Amino acid sequence: MDGVQNRNTRSDWYDLLHPRMSSIFTRDKNLHNERRKMWEQPLSTKSLQQYHRRVIEKVHTLENFISAEDSKPVLVNDLMYFFAFDSMGDFAFSEDFGMMRTKQWHTSIAMLRSALTLLGPFSPAIWIPRLAFAFIPGVWKEVLSDRDIASWFIEDHEKHESDPTWARWLSGDTATLVVAGSNTTRRLDD
Repeated sequence: MDGVQNRNTRSDWYDLLHPRMSSIFTRDKNLHNERRKMWEQPLSTKSLQQYHRRVIEKVHTLENFISAEDSKPVLVNDLMYFFAFDSMGDFAFSEDFGMMRTKQWHTSIAMLRSALTLLGPFSPAIWIPRLAFAFIPGVWKEVLSDRDIASWFIEDHEKHESDPTWARWLSGDTATLVVAGSNTTRRLDD
């Protein structure tokens, strides 16, 4: 169904972030293909090598987390979420949420998980979460010495800031990036 020859049209569920726009949530194939190009730089081999160092640091933190538990049972589901979101926060936003170190949910991630939990029951009435998402504030700019994925999106937005469409791409693709982090952990749970 997701193959290249697919002629299906996505349902209005994919308008979830509207008026924000996202590479994943757009229903227009031409827009999807055009915006997909923006993801090529932050996910290039060169960029992935830079993120690799960051992920290795998180793997060491993960090892320390498990070692500190000695012979006590470890809640793997929570641990994998901590690992995935600490990693995603670091290479996507240059912010380590520190959940593996503190063994606690970061406030932002706890709120995201609550929102995603509510999304399921509201999927048949997609207008309800769309209305709620319309009130989420935008992304702020932060100058960093080491590039993260969000910096590519912000740079692209600044190049096109005279076009109001690009502001919707920025917030939509940022939301996609965060949701992608949560999907990674879901696959680990399965």
